[in-house]
Amino acid sequence: MSFEEWAAKAEKQIASGNNPNLFRWIYIQVDSVVEGDTVGEFDITELQAAGLEGWDVVAVIPKTVGVGLTNISTSGNSWGAGMGGNVMGVYLVLSKELYDLKSERNVSDAQRVVSSLLARGIQI
Repeated sequence: MSFEEWAAKAEKQIASGNNPNLFRWIYIQVDSVVEGDTVGEFDITELQAAGLEGWDVVAVIPKTVGVGLTNISTSGNSWGAGMGGNVMGVYLVLSKELYDLKSERNVSDAQRVVSSLLARGIQI
């Protein structure tokens, strides 16, 4: 299926009131402290831009890191325990409902998503 074929199908969906949704994701670092050091810098600039383009946050998936702790003994290092679940950043899943395919922005967003799916062999 080509983008044009998908767009024709989407126009019919829109006309019937069954608007298609686009999904994408962005990753945002957080200023997390790991072993006494602050890592990452919190910045929502990309999220702000996406919001202005009509994208909504529909899911937040944390990216965590685990740190192995060691015990020092006379025979060398040995694993003692571990600490996990320290949030390093978040993946934000964004959604945008298509009310029309007349604006350049909607067409551009849809082309990006549809092209990515087709390149991965996903049938749409």
